[in-house]
Amino acid sequence: MELARNTAKEHVEHIYRLYEQQTKKRATSEEVAFVLGNYIKRWQCWRTAGLGHVSFSFCYGGMRLNLEYLSP
Repeated sequence: MELARNTAKEHVEHIYRLYEQQTKKRATSEEVAFVLGNYIKRWQCWRTAGLGHVSFSFCYGGMRLNLEYLSP
């Protein structure tokens, strides 16, 4: 079983939106890292409920992202 491409795309888009929200609030880098880290941890818990390992590369907003999630 693998992660649907659309699911990966939405995950990356959500990270990008969270980042933009935090920068608009003029959050410190520590606050940004905390918010993004919490979102990614929650997403990974949800994702590992059905898959053991996911790795994908994605281009978004001119950035190339390589994400890898392993089961705990």
